[in-house]
Amino acid sequence: MPVSKPRIKRRKAKKAKKAKIQHEAEIKKQKNLELSDDELKSFLLGPLEEEAYDSAALLKQTAIKQFAAEYAEKLWVKPNQSVTIHGRKLKQGFIYVGEDIRGLDDDDYIEPALINPSLPAAKTRLTTQSKKNSLSDYQYSYFSQFLHIVYNYTALCEITRGEYLDWLASGRCDPDISLSYILLYFSGIERRIISDMDCNIPDSEFIAILNEVIRLKNIYGRYPRFHDSVNSFIQLMLIKQPELMTEKYMSSLSVNRWSFQFMLAQTVAEGRSVGAELAFFWLIFDSDDDFLDPVSDCKQLFHDLFCLQYDKQLPAGMMIKPNKERLQFTYQPVNRCIHDIRICIKGLSDPSVLEKPLDKILKVAEVCMQELTAYDSYYNKYGSSEDDLEALILLPNLLMNDQRFGSPVFSQFTKWANKVISKQQGLTTVKDFWKHLQKKLPDIVHKKHQMLMQQFAQKCGFGIAPDVLLHQERIKKADEYVALFKLPDECDSFDLTTNTTQWINLSLRLGAMIATANGQINEKRYMVMKNLIDHSNILTSVEKNASHAYLTWRLNTPANMLGMKTQLNEMDADEKQLIRQFIISVALAGGKTNVSEIKLVEKAYTALGLDKSQVPGDMHGFSSTKPFVTKKTAKPGGKQRKNTINSGFELDAETLALHKQETHAVQKVLGNIFTEDTTETEEIPTAVAEVITGLDDAHQKLYEQLITKEKWAREDVMALCDKLRLMPDGAIETINDWSFESVDAALIDDDGDFCIDFEVAEELRG
Repeated sequence: MPVSKPRIKRRKAKKAKKAKIQHEAEIKKQKNLELSDDELKSFLLGPLEEEAYDSAALLKQTAIKQFAAEYAEKLWVKPNQSVTIHGRKLKQGFIYVGEDIRGLDDDDYIEPALINPSLPAAKTRLTTQSKKNSLSDYQYSYFSQFLHIVYNYTALCEITRGEYLDWLASGRCDPDISLSYILLYFSGIERRIISDMDCNIPDSEFIAILNEVIRLKNIYGRYPRFHDSVNSFIQLMLIKQPELMTEKYMSSLSVNRWSFQFMLAQTVAEGRSVGAELAFFWLIFDSDDDFLDPVSDCKQLFHDLFCLQYDKQLPAGMMIKPNKERLQFTYQPVNRCIHDIRICIKGLSDPSVLEKPLDKILKVAEVCMQELTAYDSYYNKYGSSEDDLEALILLPNLLMNDQRFGSPVFSQFTKWANKVISKQQGLTTVKDFWKHLQKKLPDIVHKKHQMLMQQFAQKCGFGIAPDVLLHQERIKKADEYVALFKLPDECDSFDLTTNTTQWINLSLRLGAMIATANGQINEKRYMVMKNLIDHSNILTSVEKNASHAYLTWRLNTPANMLGMKTQLNEMDADEKQLIRQFIISVALAGGKTNVSEIKLVEKAYTALGLDKSQVPGDMHGFSSTKPFVTKKTAKPGGKQRKNTINSGFELDAETLALHKQETHAVQKVLGNIFTEDTTETEEIPTAVAEVITGLDDAHQKLYEQLITKEKWAREDVMALCDKLRLMPDGAIETINDWSFESVDAALIDDDGDFCIDFEVAEELRG
């Protein structure tokens, strides 16, 4: 029985399929072989599409492809050669012109970049707007539905062919041209380089092509797809001819995965350490995609900080030994008729697959992420500019201390502050301070402004007195003083809010009040206070500097006891006893004590919760030769400290007698010295019974409501104003104006929400 024709066809097809599979396996095996040193720049193309797989067929196929390559060579218009197509003179070359060239690896299709002069092309030039939209809707010829190639000259309609030729004839630099035309032109250049695997292209032409590709990248690199493709292609050309890897051409590259792997492999092979820049690219290409999301708005700052932090932690870089994994790349051409190209380089390993070096890099990156968190949060909330001081002070010190990144305002302030410390004992005015911030001085200095001053000074390596948190004292006017002091190097932050330093600060505050009672500073009293700081073994060097600055500020600032009672109530019995002895020492150190000074001591006794009638007895019992000894320990389990302050004094008996017989007139005089009554309350009452002069009924009611708590949400204040039929902004301004006229300070601080200054409220009540 004869075999049917369909069965014969199936057998042949099955046999051909088997042969094809075997051939592809052989090609795949060949592709996996490493290149020799002499073949370092050679490339392996994808499998050939064979119709038959015996040796004769392969020879025939090779001959056909060789003929095709030679034919394509004749149709290639070389650099600076000209050709005229449909009345357009194309002078630059770099194109294929002819009627038939098959795809390099896909013989079923015509080369997409081939310009066929026999196909019609419109002569009408399109407008700029039409250029942008011309290829959004392709008008393919009747067979285009079978093509899988998007960028294909044959598949263009008559109008788009004309526009493409116009672009080629015009210099190929129109920035508004469609990306599709650029990719179509580029695909022809790809074929020219990839088709000649034996580097038979003359060096002059190879360099001309390389320069043309770089020119295209500079003009059209804004398109992400083209940028990535052309960047990889440039690297492929440079690897193919490494003698061209000069700074001139390497500088034209944007680092991507390819170039990073190649640079890392070369660095390791040559025994060099991995520096900060290379480590940063390793982080970018091998970390999780969302790793940098927390600092997405300040990537350049993150890069700068990472490099500085890397050099700080790894000053010698990172040495890596070559590993066994070979370095290989895969290039995906834009030309759809060319298979992916894989290059495997013998002699270079791929260290990018190693995990331990990456772990070290990630640890450096995590430190940088933490240090940039505050700045990034501010940037996301408010936005930022180069002269935004509030944002600059949030930058890590490592950035600010580097002259390449630090703002000039910091270096200029540092120079001025050093001069103030050396020539003025650190004493300056708020106005002068803000002048060197290069920022407009606010009409009223609120708490947020004082905090800004402290943060800025600390960023430059200085502390400032008074400190809002430590001294719990405020500056409110431009003509008030502040005192600067130098912080130790590498001091990112300092904590001076411990109880150990609190009792010393309170002692200095009370001592300064007594020392300046008569309007002059007595040298002996000053030395008592200075010795308290210098001879203390519980204060660190930075704490001593801060205490000296605070003393300087206090001696040059009008005295008051606003808010002091609350701080004194937090002291333990031993600390109160030390303060008691200290203020007696200061009072007696002047040599002769008058009534006003005794009254100040009584005021301090009352604030300490002591009986003021003990003052005369304490003064009599304090021997002029008796040292001032303190027995408080710095820390639990620490050594006892003994601060000795020797100060001679002369106690005037007539003064004490006059004090015992003082009259109401004396009390009235003393009342002018203090800004509040001795019976200070710790909490603001929920309502104020007294009538407040200067405010009408509605504003007074609003004031009484606001001082019941320290912080108010804006919407809550608006609701209160609505009930009282007041405009919120106008009402706040009215109360602040009245407060400023009364006590030279604003009551309400507008910082998004409204903050009530309880110290000002207490002073208003007094």
